[in-house]
Amino acid sequence: MDSGGAADRIDFFISHAGADQQWAEWIGQQLIDAGYTVELDVWHWAAGTHFVAAMQAALERADRVLAVYSAAYFSHAYAQAEHTSTFASAVTDRPGRIVPVRIDECNVPELYAPLIRIELAGVDEADAVRRLLKGVLPAPGQHTKLAEFPGVSARTVAGEVEFPRQLPPVWNVPARNPFFTGREGFLATLEHRLRRAADERGQSGPVAVVPMQGMGGVGKTQLAVEYAHRHTSDYQAVWWVNADNLTVATAGLVDLAAALSLPTDGLPSTVLRLLWAALGARTDWLLIYDNVDDPAGLADLRPPESGRLLLTSRNPTLGHLAALVEVGEFDREESVALLRRRCPALSDLQADRVAAALGDLPLAVEQAGCFLTDTGLDVADYLDLLATRPEQAGLADPTLDRHAGLVAVVAASCTRLHAASPIAAAFLDQLAFCAPEPLPLAPAATSAAGRFGVRVGDTATTATVVRQIKSLGLARHAGTAVQVHRLIQALLRARLPADEQARTHRAAQRLIATANPGDPNDPTSWSAYATLTPHIQILANHQDSDPTDPIPEPDQFRALLLAAARYLHVSGQDPTGRHLPVCQSPVRHEDH
Repeated sequence: MDSGGAADRIDFFISHAGADQQWAEWIGQQLIDAGYTVELDVWHWAAGTHFVAAMQAALERADRVLAVYSAAYFSHAYAQAEHTSTFASAVTDRPGRIVPVRIDECNVPELYAPLIRIELAGVDEADAVRRLLKGVLPAPGQHTKLAEFPGVSARTVAGEVEFPRQLPPVWNVPARNPFFTGREGFLATLEHRLRRAADERGQSGPVAVVPMQGMGGVGKTQLAVEYAHRHTSDYQAVWWVNADNLTVATAGLVDLAAALSLPTDGLPSTVLRLLWAALGARTDWLLIYDNVDDPAGLADLRPPESGRLLLTSRNPTLGHLAALVEVGEFDREESVALLRRRCPALSDLQADRVAAALGDLPLAVEQAGCFLTDTGLDVADYLDLLATRPEQAGLADPTLDRHAGLVAVVAASCTRLHAASPIAAAFLDQLAFCAPEPLPLAPAATSAAGRFGVRVGDTATTATVVRQIKSLGLARHAGTAVQVHRLIQALLRARLPADEQARTHRAAQRLIATANPGDPNDPTSWSAYATLTPHIQILANHQDSDPTDPIPEPDQFRALLLAAARYLHVSGQDPTGRHLPVCQSPVRHEDH
């Protein structure tokens, strides 16, 4: 490829990880203000640009590559590709082509360690500008215009690039995910809820408690990490506490006491009293309790009312503390964006197909993108693998941030559910064979005789089952309906041996048949049939796809299947009715 004439040349191409975009833009502005020409992906590459081709062209146009070194950079495949492709020329015929700029205390791989670096980690803005421009050796007489630094001046100039904020003095938040994508609405909600305005006397208000809740795999932890990194200048102390059990959480708070130079050689209860006293005297702190399993157990770990508390949990009872921020799946655009960042070879259409099959579950989207990059599987082959053996479609792989992966999350939750409530565990397994749509429940009690829904048990049993499943983030519950994500369903089915799958499938058919939608010829019953029909259809089609199943179809389900077919016919939905395998099953005497 021709690198082009002098008019096409640029002084610098900036190579960076996605998480370091703010640094890349700030560096780019300083270079432009100093008279250099710069190419930066987020400034110059439009949506739909072929990433690999654009990167190659930029590398050939650029006289030098400025590499923004960070922990995220050395875990970013494409940033490394940009770096490696210029490394040979940097040490042979074109020395000095790579200009490394280190922005955090990352370990530089041995191969790149000999390159002289510009060190910007931990310095203020004025020093950073001086070091940067001295390091790139500006030509004599070039003028440097500094960008406004928000940490010093209250003035913000429209269009200027902010100097990246330094970390608070007390900080232990996990590293930022360089592939974090979207979620701007949730981040804005967190900022609004955590930023309590001063009252009329100019004093700080009470502690802002914001609980984030959602099923496993929706990215609650990633949201908390991203929020903390975006708001480093808002706090002087930000502390991350793993709160999945009381002992670990207490140990994390003792570590915070040590970071604040408080005595920690006494009993944990004594240390916590000192810690709460110290935090109560200041308002510049944020505590993040991640993965709160038992909200009731937090009673002894409630901080003083002077700062901010962010919590994440799968358990909706966290809403007893404050109004929940309920985190759900990605929007489809976010799923497609993350898949293409993880696997740039995917087209938008291919990424959309994969996202639809994954139900836009963020953790699964990330795992699938990595799996497709690693294996090079054709999308059609991957979708077939996901449908037949989801546990082998990358969903068992841990992520780079040490998340155990969706398979491990589901397996651990199921183990706990079986131990806590075998009835709830059996009910969840049956839901795995139903449609991924809301399924209404109604207690099997005399007082509920006229209420529409499937019968799990009496009122107490129904309440226990729902609470147990919800507390582990395995299902949603809205009104009288419960709903399980399609990927969770697939992994639940995959955990069962073949004979157990057949028995559970029949149990699910019997479960659906406990609902009484009424007369299919009566239009007042049609809304109930519309709710049940997706479940009836998938249960019937599953049985039809396995003709060797030795367990007979329950008569009650067969009757419901025929009633659903009648409803579809009389309500003018014959095309949908043709997908019900009524005529393909053996006709029994009881059907007439």
